[in-house]
Amino acid sequence: MRPRLLAETSVPAGDVISHVDGVGWLVARPAEQVVAVLDDLLRPTARIPVPTGGAAFEATVRGRHVAVVTLDHLAVVDLAGNLLWRRDQPVEAVGTPCTPNCFLDADGVLWVYVPGGDHLVAFDAATGREIDRIELESQIGAATFWPHPDRGRLGLHVVLGQDGSYSWLLRLDGDRIDCRELAGEVLTGFTSGGDRYLAMPHVDGEIGIHDAATGTTVAGCNADGIPGYPTDPEYILVEAAAVVDDDLVVVGVNTDEYETDTEEHLLLSTDDLRYVATVDYGQPMTTYAIRPAGGGGRWLTTGHDGDLVRLWRLPGPETSWST
Repeated sequence: MRPRLLAETSVPAGDVISHVDGVGWLVARPAEQVVAVLDDLLRPTARIPVPTGGAAFEATVRGRHVAVVTLDHLAVVDLAGNLLWRRDQPVEAVGTPCTPNCFLDADGVLWVYVPGGDHLVAFDAATGREIDRIELESQIGAATFWPHPDRGRLGLHVVLGQDGSYSWLLRLDGDRIDCRELAGEVLTGFTSGGDRYLAMPHVDGEIGIHDAATGTTVAGCNADGIPGYPTDPEYILVEAAAVVDDDLVVVGVNTDEYETDTEEHLLLSTDDLRYVATVDYGQPMTTYAIRPAGGGGRWLTTGHDGDLVRLWRLPGPETSWST
């Protein structure tokens, strides 16, 4: 299957690009101490200075607020880069991955993951008031937040390297954080209605489409036994994946036991995780190249020549899906 190329741009190594619903894309640029905001087609719309001291950071944007978090502090600025508030919260990097993260939700709540005796904290984004704080089961991890389509809940995945993964579904109940552990390991996104989510394997070796309300496995298969996909040569499933739309997910597999740093991308059905097609980009893909793009038939790939990232879309009905 040959996808349609929608857009491309350069994102230098060391910069981190992520999709932001209702905004487009956010690029964290530690070397320049800025957050770049791109529209849905990867065109620059804003460049916002942030107080990071040149340290690695994660960032989030919503409305008139931009938040950044480092191992030393948390700060919120306006869209001109003016500091609104700052809170020191030094984290001792005693292990890896040990990466804090943050997320601004639609209700003006700033969610912050603090590693090292891991905590999840909810702040009022406008004032910096701490709303609530809970201790997580994880320790010294790296977090990814996944906005739920109902805008009232939030997914959180924390990876602990070789020690496994945890995923949760979060919400505020008054001024208290309600945190429910999700079935599966690596939460990788929700379908458009939020009733199902994709969980990739980290240790247990199973891909799953789960019911968000109950955790029940709607569709599942072993990582080394994707229905309809040949196992000769043997393949290794990569964790990076994306929910493309309500019918399809895209996953990556390595087929040469990592003799090369390349992978194939497979489209699987959300109904039964059966193999649908191999994606033909016209060039090889490097390992861990898949980035979610908010569904709608789209996904992003990284690792192209010249630090390019490319935004793709499923082909129209007139295009052959033959593999």
